[in-house]
Amino acid sequence: MRTSMIVGTVAATMLLMSTSNPAQAFRFPPMRFFEPDAGLPVRFYVSGADAEMRAAVEAALAVWNDVPCASIVLELAGDVAPSRSDGLNVISFGDPFDAIDDPVRCGGVLAVDGFVAGPGIRLIDGVTYRQIGEADITVNDGWTACATASLPETLVRSIGRALGADDEAALCKLYPLDAPAQPLPPRQTFAPAPLGIRTMRVGKNGVTVTARFTAAASTTMPQIAAQPVVLTIGPLTVMVSPGEWTSARRTLLMHRTPAGTFILRSRDGVRFTLLAKLRTRDVKPFHAGVDLSLIVNGAVYAGSKR
Repeated sequence: MRTSMIVGTVAATMLLMSTSNPAQAFRFPPMRFFEPDAGLPVRFYVSGADAEMRAAVEAALAVWNDVPCASIVLELAGDVAPSRSDGLNVISFGDPFDAIDDPVRCGGVLAVDGFVAGPGIRLIDGVTYRQIGEADITVNDGWTACATASLPETLVRSIGRALGADDEAALCKLYPLDAPAQPLPPRQTFAPAPLGIRTMRVGKNGVTVTARFTAAASTTMPQIAAQPVVLTIGPLTVMVSPGEWTSARRTLLMHRTPAGTFILRSRDGVRFTLLAKLRTRDVKPFHAGVDLSLIVNGAVYAGSKR
């Protein structure tokens, strides 16, 4: 049977949970664009598009622009050269980086899509969101002669996933008309502050990491607990929203779930110690080392151990 498969892929920085029981996974942070909160459009660029492809992109953007209960506005901004991780939302035609297997007898993958995280964290209607910093869609080559391949339909679905939504209801929840106006966070052009990994132990059922960092300004545990905290350890992500700490004391914050424990300690509000004990049977990614990042009070700290 001839078919055109539409497959959405998530970029590496999105990070999937690694656990034998999905119900025990650390909560995955939902993501959205922050441009609508500042009254700005979300701009998409195209690469390698002819007139027909460009028309299909414009039609797909119009579908999402016509959702009456959503505040998001999409624009076609122009043409760019093929690139990766450039901070632009790009729809690339012809699979310029050869990332998708070519179709066989009009069967295979028509397009892949995904997004990566930006520096912002925001609380809207009681839900904590990470910022989408960049969304990209790649359309495969080799489909022009296939009657089963619907480029407009594929672009509508891929653009929706790139926005964080699968349908109109999800789009309106992500981008409500009454969302409070907030400025767009500045692009993170600076290097993250150092997060020194002191120890890392990899066992059969998990990994334990301890790290230290120095805050840019003195802060208290209640101030930290009042904002979302995001910790990424290799392929695992921990996100703690305000009110979700298992224990909150003057010198210690603890978040405990069946998937592991996350502890943040400080006696002076400047020098902090991080302890993360994560339970996962998939420990292979940690044997070669680990990349660690932490967002606290809007500041980003990062480190690695090999």
